[in-house]
Amino acid sequence: MEQRYSYCRNCAANCGMVFEVEDNRIVSARSDRANIVSEGYVCIKGTMAVDLHKGAEDRLTHCLKRAEDGSYHPIDKYQAVDEIAAKLRAILDRHGPRALGSFFGTTSYSDCVGKPFLKSLMNELGAPATFSSMTVDQSSKWVTAARLGHWACGKPLYTQTDVILLAGLNPLVSHSGYPNTPIPGINIHHHFKEAKKRGIKFIVIDPRRTEAAPYADIFIQPKPGYDAAIFAALLREIFRHGWEDRAFADRYTVNLDALRASVEPFTAERVAKAAGVGAEQIIAAAELLGTARKPGTGTGTGLNMAAFSNTAEHLCEAMTALIGGYLRAGDSIPNPGILVPRSEVELIYPPHRSWEKEPKCASDPRFGKLMGEFPASIFPDEVLHGGDKAVRALFVTGSNPAMTLGEPEVTLAALRELELLVTFDPRPDSETARLSHYVIAPTLMFERSEVTTFTEWLFHFPFVQYAQQIVEPPPQTMGEDEFFWLLAKRLGVQLELKNIPFGADIAMLPPGLKIDMETMPSRDSLIAWLVSSSPVSFEELKRSPHGVVRTIEKTIRAPEQDDGNRLDLCPSDVVEEIAAVDAFVAGEGRPARAFLLTSRRIVESFNSSFQGNVLTRRRHGTNRLNMHPDDMAMLRIGAEEGVCIESDDGAIIGYVRPDATMKPGVVSMAHCWGTVTRADPLGLRGGHTGSLVSLHKQVQSINRMPRQSGIPVDIAPLGLTLWEARAREEMDA
Repeated sequence: MEQRYSYCRNCAANCGMVFEVEDNRIVSARSDRANIVSEGYVCIKGTMAVDLHKGAEDRLTHCLKRAEDGSYHPIDKYQAVDEIAAKLRAILDRHGPRALGSFFGTTSYSDCVGKPFLKSLMNELGAPATFSSMTVDQSSKWVTAARLGHWACGKPLYTQTDVILLAGLNPLVSHSGYPNTPIPGINIHHHFKEAKKRGIKFIVIDPRRTEAAPYADIFIQPKPGYDAAIFAALLREIFRHGWEDRAFADRYTVNLDALRASVEPFTAERVAKAAGVGAEQIIAAAELLGTARKPGTGTGTGLNMAAFSNTAEHLCEAMTALIGGYLRAGDSIPNPGILVPRSEVELIYPPHRSWEKEPKCASDPRFGKLMGEFPASIFPDEVLHGGDKAVRALFVTGSNPAMTLGEPEVTLAALRELELLVTFDPRPDSETARLSHYVIAPTLMFERSEVTTFTEWLFHFPFVQYAQQIVEPPPQTMGEDEFFWLLAKRLGVQLELKNIPFGADIAMLPPGLKIDMETMPSRDSLIAWLVSSSPVSFEELKRSPHGVVRTIEKTIRAPEQDDGNRLDLCPSDVVEEIAAVDAFVAGEGRPARAFLLTSRRIVESFNSSFQGNVLTRRRHGTNRLNMHPDDMAMLRIGAEEGVCIESDDGAIIGYVRPDATMKPGVVSMAHCWGTVTRADPLGLRGGHTGSLVSLHKQVQSINRMPRQSGIPVDIAPLGLTLWEARAREEMDA
């Protein structure tokens, strides 16, 4: 039996793992205690990934082709590539490159070769219709970087801070962490405890008393959708007391006075009354932040998927800039970078409004590209508008758009309208796979070698790791790298490998490695090229199964001259958005329905992944509606009782779970559950919250973000329990 080392790639935490392998079979897997980043931590999803390799969730080990009658049959993987290439060539010849789209998701982000090959193919063909899961949940961060600008030196690690604010973020479940928040997303319980030992003060803002709330010195529990108003009130208090860093503002920002004037109506008392919190909490939080030596801030999907998300994110980042929440001259850089070095000089990447330039979305030219991508929510319209530039072929990798997008009747119509839908999915029963013309059985994470090119910037010190291939993949599976190389060869396209940082537009990056299109290079040779310009050689990486740490001590310094770049604290469109938030606080557009439904993460699944795992089903059974006991008493609803959840745009069924951590009047469910392609009259597969979401109403400007959290709903009893519903389904069967 051989011991091998790798890391989990379900999310960006990349927790180290140790495997016992015999006869090309994973015998056991556990956390790697010698991995200096994860320190022996791995969450349950790492184990579930191993289960998937062993055949759980009906893991697909051969490619499928849909027949005329809708049934699926195995197809040789190379025959599948041949047929797909021929069909795609015909589509491109008839309609041009705008006819091709790609939609990639979280589980493909870490593929250091496959995802760059797909992006290279799209770029070389001149096909702009790229979509991803980033614009499903947290694209307001991209909008903010594009409107405000971006401080290149980054934010402090928690060890450099004395106050931390977390808003709409539950990193103890999501593993979202540094540098978007001061706390690393790896072994996160340890870092929270260490932060408290250091005396760091926490401010947590969330409609639910999350797992992070017990660490809070100030816990603010507002109604969903009031984040922007709360940040405006915090800014007003900071301005009122003169806590802003005026020297930084004068040197590095513009439109400070416009921001000050825009937030003036947001008194703590007025906002607190509307949001259902105490004014004294807002005032105390502003004082902690405004008087901190080095504050740190972080936001998550709770804020980014709710109403006024772009405005809330912008106000939070503007506040962070003004209260000294950035790494400045004299501060040490926690992770200066090994593969991609960080700036050592105070530097601003100025605002860049890419959506105002070509190419624009064909279905609605008000929208364009953001970090090289079109907004995900506009994908159905890009198919269905019927014009010359309609998307007619789509590659889906590491994603499940049938479930991740809202308004399923429109999303399904778009997926069914496609002339060619090719999905990479190990789960043949996924909703998107069930609609595809071809389902490519992908090699899985532990069946390929990897290097942390994508996640290097997320580590809290200089670290890079190579993951060896743990087991050989089944012979009829295919990696995205091999597939897109073969496809490009058949189409006569020259691929170019680039190290693509998260959020980077491949067309804007420097030239990369021209790929041999006669004989496919080995994956390890391509990984060797990706690290070739770094101080760590590929040979050293292979000799270091727990990863390589470099001691790189760098301190930020002031620039020698002023380049003229500034952070725009309050451009004109943000002024207009803040005015809309003001009107909302005053009562305009407030929902008339009784409850607000928020999105909720659970540790056993990641978006739509692992919902079919036996452990997830045993622990949850279905997608529960979490409700405060007082609300249950008011509606005379008991635990496990079925309810109808109705929004302005649809209705679903849920089964109630008492949850005293919820704010009364607020309920929560996990997203990406349920089914949109099969009958489920009693909602036993789990209510699909996307059915409550419109892709056309209540959407944000620029990123077209729908309101996917804080959805106004009414709730009514069904008159049967979960157990009775299961018994009825069995009897009907």
